[in-house]
Amino acid sequence: MSVKGRTGRRAVPVADHIFTRSRDLFVGLIASVITIAYGLSFAALIFAPPLNTWLAYGIAATFIAGAISAAFVAVRSSIPFAIAAPDGATSAVTATLAATVAERLIEAGPPDDLIAPVMIVVAIATALTGILLFGLGLARAGGAIRFIPYPVIGGFLSATGWPAMHSFTQIKYAAEEAGVRLVLVNPSNELRSAFRARGFITEDVTLATDLDRALETCEEEVIAAHSAGGGGAGSLRDWLTRALGSAEFAEALSELCERLEVDKGQVIARQGEPAGSMHFILEGRVGIIVEMDDGRTIRVRSLGPHTTIGEMGLISRQMRSATIQAEVPSVLYELTAEAYERLKRENSALAQALLTYTVRVMAERLSFASRVIGVLRR
Repeated sequence: MSVKGRTGRRAVPVADHIFTRSRDLFVGLIASVITIAYGLSFAALIFAPPLNTWLAYGIAATFIAGAISAAFVAVRSSIPFAIAAPDGATSAVTATLAATVAERLIEAGPPDDLIAPVMIVVAIATALTGILLFGLGLARAGGAIRFIPYPVIGGFLSATGWPAMHSFTQIKYAAEEAGVRLVLVNPSNELRSAFRARGFITEDVTLATDLDRALETCEEEVIAAHSAGGGGAGSLRDWLTRALGSAEFAEALSELCERLEVDKGQVIARQGEPAGSMHFILEGRVGIIVEMDDGRTIRVRSLGPHTTIGEMGLISRQMRSATIQAEVPSVLYELTAEAYERLKRENSALAQALLTYTVRVMAERLSFASRVIGVLRR
């Protein structure tokens, strides 16, 4: 069995006809799903604050307009496979128009129904644009586009970047309301200029050269906020009593440690050197820095008071895997390898308590590393 084509000149097998129609239906379904996604995203773009209250109306209007334009193109287009869908560039321009109208209305005194005048202006602009394009098509004057000045075309294309700048501005406002400080990591010179022109980069916005410096800045702010008014760090014996669970153990271990006072930037231990001691941080803060094969250095973590460093190297007697550098003036207590060996020989109970504490510290750091890896994989 066969089916005649529109002209009646050629017979098409039924199987081929069904296959062609099924393929067209499948392609149409895919185009519909994509169009729905575009419609939702463009409606959210156009009806951003202060028009977000009417987002439901915006979604409905976008779907209705998309359906009408798609049906018109499908029926009237001279190209059989033509599919109409919302366009990103025009949606960005529409979003700019809607936001500008809303801002002007709010400045003049917000009306009871903000959506009505905005939709009227958008509808008029859309209708005028359609009439212009329709007239150019009837007159076969599409070539007139070459007479449009480049600044006009550039302004149209630059409007597509407006939503990004608008989103950044909304983020800045939200951060200010929440009392949060923004940190920008290595923005390009062009982006910095654009942000400054929009007033986005101010004194309360921090610029960092890389992610490591940005994290360091955030850590310093958090530490400073939590340490303000917190008093002294206490004594080594008090800390070790809590860590080891015994004042006697704390007294004995304190006598084996040597007090070190280091300045900011001073290297306490260097990567690649033999691990001959571990350190107890009583005051200040130190950074753990890894030197890469290409010469770069990465600060992987900062450690503050009442924690230890170098315990793995002391126990395993391997080369140090990272450099330890003071980030602020700090006070540490050093337990050398010789003192640790004497401790194991003369006080096995204290050695066991110290080993148990070290295992707890290593478990906490392993858990921290696992969480970091999980975040980086997202």
